[in-house]
Amino acid sequence: MTLERAASNHSGFTDDTESPMKKLWYSAFVAIALAGCVQVPQTSSEFRHAVQGGAFMTRTHSATVPEPFEVVIANLRKYALTCLAKTRTSVVMSSAPGDMSSGMVIYRPKLQLVEPQSAELTLQMGPKFPGIKAPPDGPFIMLVDIESSSVQGETRLTVYGRTAAKEQALADESLPAWARGIPAKCPLE
Repeated sequence: MTLERAASNHSGFTDDTESPMKKLWYSAFVAIALAGCVQVPQTSSEFRHAVQGGAFMTRTHSATVPEPFEVVIANLRKYALTCLAKTRTSVVMSSAPGDMSSGMVIYRPKLQLVEPQSAELTLQMGPKFPGIKAPPDGPFIMLVDIESSSVQGETRLTVYGRTAAKEQALADESLPAWARGIPAKCPLE
């Protein structure tokens, strides 16, 4: 009898932490515990504050566009709202033959003035998940503060969002191009 086996017999417990079922239960327990601890931002202000505070897997990106505020807002209405208002359906195959499920994600953009020379473009995503308190249009995944710059004829975009590749392309490339009135790729497609 090995020392390890003798120790497990002595305590009355065996070390079965490698059991796949036990790992599954531990993972489920951790996910439930974390879900209870993490609060989903309910407003754009809360989302901005969470990203500024270093929320996990988020970042801030800024760009200055050589266009007046009113022109940028018109351009974003034309290009960004059209691109971002999407519904995506995906089919997921499981390891069991013939077993598959589908899911739907709805992206909901909103562009609104908050002051005469300041606006917000928000992007929320649904559906909502049971047990997670989320805003009516789903959790925020991106917020863009749009403000007149101190330089005449320029507008500043500050993007608060996640680090997902599609969202980085949206923040770094598409949004600044759209703000200038240039058609650009829609990363959500």
